[in-house]
Amino acid sequence: MGFHAVNRYSLPFHQTTEHLLPGSIARLSGKGLLFSSWARSVQLSQRLWIVMRDCESPQRQVAGDRVALAKVISIDWLSQDSITLTLDVYGWGEALHNVDGASQTLLAEQQALWSDQEPCNDCLFISAFLRQWLEQELCKRLGTKLDYRDWRNPNWVCLRWLELLPLSVETKQNLLKVGDCEIAVRYLTILLEQIDPTEKSLRLLRRI
Repeated sequence: MGFHAVNRYSLPFHQTTEHLLPGSIARLSGKGLLFSSWARSVQLSQRLWIVMRDCESPQRQVAGDRVALAKVISIDWLSQDSITLTLDVYGWGEALHNVDGASQTLLAEQQALWSDQEPCNDCLFISAFLRQWLEQELCKRLGTKLDYRDWRNPNWVCLRWLELLPLSVETKQNLLKVGDCEIAVRYLTILLEQIDPTEKSLRLLRRI
């Protein structure tokens, strides 16, 4: 792991269309020599940056983006055909340069998470909606740490929705770069009021 300045870390990184954010547990699996080499570098550093990618614009530049910061919980090398990393996504930072196929590490500056907010009526609405979805069909797939206290935490609720909803990376980045979750709460409330809670999949929502 390279140290460049206070809170600036050069770490291995992972680009994914699964938009992992602080407060979740992530599992990444893969096989082959390249993945094994990458997993070994993550094992040595014990941390990595997770970069959002969009299926519709895979070559998007990442300098200035929010990137999630994760630490290694465990790496399973042998019990399955693939290697599986279990990660605790606990922070985020700002990417300081772009990456390409030859990049091995990403330099990013760790940033403070959203400032704490008191629960509001809109937050209670999106929290209740989230809890319904997670309990019905998404909890096992998402692998999120669920704690009763989290349901009244506007930051946690907004981040879970931003992981789940099929919004563009640009939209998510614009919401994440604000200093608190108030704009995200308002945006998500308007969006979720348009969804029929009896629908079977959030992916029916069009990409915005």
